[in-house]
This record gives sequence, structure tokens and C-alpha cells, in this order.
Amino acid sequence: MRQIFTKFIVLLLLCTFATYSFPQDIQTFMKKRITGNFDPASDPAFTLIIDQGCPSAPMYIHRQVYYAYLKMSYAASRENIELPIVSATRNFKRQAKIWERKWTNFSGTPAEKTLKILEYSSMPGTSRHHWGTDIDLCSTEDYEWNTPKLQATLKWLNENAKRFGFYMPYDNNPNRTGYKYEPWHWSYYPMADYYTELFRKLITYQDIKGFSGAHLAQEFAVIELYVFGIASHE
Repeated sequence: MRQIFTKFIVLLLLCTFATYSFPQDIQTFMKKRITGNFDPASDPAFTLIIDQGCPSAPMYIHRQVYYAYLKMSYAASRENIELPIVSATRNFKRQAKIWERKWTNFSGTPAEKTLKILEYSSMPGTSRHHWGTDIDLCSTEDYEWNTPKLQATLKWLNENAKRFGFYMPYDNNPNRTGYKYEPWHWSYYPMADYYTELFRKLITYQDIKGFSGAHLAQEFAVIELYVFGIASHE
């Protein structure tokens, strides 16, 4: 485990160099990590999220991200703002269950179902939730973010989240491509930026596979429009 963790840290440092050529074993390891093909429960870089009510299943998050979140949550609580995590790391297996459930429930052609799911859910292998850097806060229901309570929460996040390294990657900018507006989705960009660049360097459409509709990924430019269709935190 220590050897794997060391490889991970070294690679995060090296990924800033665009001309770096990854050794094959590290490249394989990181491709699995980026596409969610690992178990966060047994990975030493991840930790169990505690004190989040009664989620349906244990939730995990990258340790560095968790420390930053706890600082942000404490600061918010001092102003009577609650920031419970409702979803965090989702590996490939978990994301595939979400995708396949929607694929079964939605009607239409494969193309129509794919576009409908992509309004809010990532294709397995392409989700930022694979990385342990992104969290969903409070509620993933649109209507709840129109209530006075969550409007106050959103105002606090917009004014303070960046102090702790978090920002909203799927904002309401009409010029942004990809998923619809998600006020609940917050990303720890000091680490997520590394993963974004690793995805750019290591992942191709050949790596997006193993679920219904995967063959449509390139047709709908999922990498260009969805993986990279994010707001800037600068």
C-alpha cells in the first residue's frame, strides 16, 4: 500500500510537466485511479467521512480534501450555515450503477437516453467524483436550492468557498459546455486541477467503456464538452 501511495504522490508532482513520459506501471495505476477503477475504502489516500447523518452507504474522500472541507464546514457553522456532504467519491462501479439505472428508466433511442443522462450524470470513467476531490453538499435537488435556507448556504459558499480551495465547476454560465447547473457540486481545485491535466494526458475514448451507451462517448464529445466543460476558478 505504501508503495502505491508513494507512486501517487510522485505522479501528482510530475504531472505538472507537460513533456513528462510516464513509466508504464505508474501510467496504468493512474489511469485506473482517474477512471475510478479502484476501491476508496481500501486506499490509504482516502478516508471515511464521519458525522454526515445516516447516508445509505459509507462515503469516502481524499484525505487532503477532507481536511479542507472540515475547515470550511467549521467556518460555515460559526455563521449558522450547515454543509453536510451528501455524495463524495464514487468509483467506476458505483457510477455505473447510477448510469445503468437511468439507462433502464429513461425511454428513447440510445442517443436520446445518453443525452438525457448527461444532463446531470457522468459517463462511468469520466466523473470528477472518481477522484475524491469533489463533493455534493446539502441536496442534489434543484428545487431545494431555491429555498431561503439553501439560498443563504449558496450565498455563503459563493463568498467564502475559495478561501478553502473549493469552487463550483458546473456554474450557471451559459457559455459553459457539458452538464447543467449544479449548485451542490463543489470541487477542491488544488488537487482537481492535477487530475484534470492527468485526464487530458492519459485518457482517450478507448478508455471509456464497460456500460450501456459507451460507444456514443466520442460521438457526443464527452471528453471535450463534459470532462473539460467546467468553470474556471481563477
